[in-house]
Amino acid sequence: MKYKEVVIKETKELDKFFNKNKEYENFIRDKIKNDTIKLIEEKPYKIKTCRGLKYFGKTIFEFKLIYNKFLAWRVAYIYDEDEIAIFFISNVLIKNEFLKELSKSRGVSK
Repeated sequence: MKYKEVVIKETKELDKFFNKNKEYENFIRDKIKNDTIKLIEEKPYKIKTCRGLKYFGKTIFEFKLIYNKFLAWRVAYIYDEDEIAIFFISNVLIKNEFLKELSKSRGVSK
């Protein structure tokens, strides 16, 4: 399936995240916009579901966005018609901890 675009949603959680990670905001936004579709198409094994969690009724997927060997983030998204909607990013890399944090996000349900 071809996706037209990657959209970074305007959410309180993302506002908070970008406030804490101001110095990397441009890198993160550019990397997500430029590389997400390529990652999904070329390296689908790097994409994982967030088991048991839904975002407004849709399955949540996540991947790691790596800056360097010391810094990375987890990015959560859904497929929304023909776009990929990024709605949550976290500095928490341990999957279970990330899922706990994600589950508290608005719109996320079990």
